[in-house]
Amino acid sequence: MPGRGPKSLIATAFLIALVAAGCSATGGNDSDNAGGTGTEQFEQAAPAPHAPAGGDGGGGTTTVADQMSLPGSGPSIIKDGSISLRVGDDELRSSVREIVSLAGRFGGYVTSSSVTDVRRGSADVVIRVPSENFEKAVAAIGDVGDVESQSVNGRDVSGEVVDLEARLRNARAQEAVLLRLMSQSRSIADTIRVQNTLSNVQLDIERLRGALRHLDDQTSYGTLSVSLAEGPAPVEASNILTRAWDLARHTTVAIASGVTMAAAFLIPVLLFVALAAALVVPIGKRLRRRIA
Repeated sequence: MPGRGPKSLIATAFLIALVAAGCSATGGNDSDNAGGTGTEQFEQAAPAPHAPAGGDGGGGTTTVADQMSLPGSGPSIIKDGSISLRVGDDELRSSVREIVSLAGRFGGYVTSSSVTDVRRGSADVVIRVPSENFEKAVAAIGDVGDVESQSVNGRDVSGEVVDLEARLRNARAQEAVLLRLMSQSRSIADTIRVQNTLSNVQLDIERLRGALRHLDDQTSYGTLSVSLAEGPAPVEASNILTRAWDLARHTTVAIASGVTMAAAFLIPVLLFVALAAALVVPIGKRLRRRIA
């Protein structure tokens, strides 16, 4: 290839420096956004039954990030929750099957389940359902048994989505500039310099797209953990002692109340008898004297 003049080389080096500076500003916190959201083990346990938004080609599919820029779009919420249920004897496995059926009815799927049969069994089931059906699924699963505890959480990640989308647009603009520079390079040294910067920018693009796909999956499906226990709730020793103390206290109060009521009735009677005796005895003595 023919050599380039000094001015051309200076211009090329200046453009590469500008793009590299923008690349370093864009890729500062990519790893935090890509790995700090949601529960990764759920994705590994069972593939989501929907195609992730933002395919490898980068076009045609509208992601959650794209929807954030559309007028009238709602916030991006990651929903998760947990429910503890108490079911009757010999109803554990049928209850687990009912929860699995409910997950499918609401358009979701099971990521993990385990059942333990030791005297009175227990089970744990983790399901994922579309976010629009999450509250309905929680209510339906609560009817499977007696709810002992329940918690539902929601985290708004709209700001993260908008930030990732803006950084992705910036990185793609840098990629386009670098590709044009590479096509205009007239020496191997220029091509290598541009290629090194382009590789870093393209790596940032893949990280940002991965973070957006992860957020799209987490906001599209809510995660619900269900714990089931069979048989009546166990009575703790502290509860037994408390009940015994309450019974003894109530019994003592009842006895004391009875004694007080009896004394309140007997004291006037005894006073009347004593007064009568005090009057009758002298009269009797006088009568006996007169008779004698």
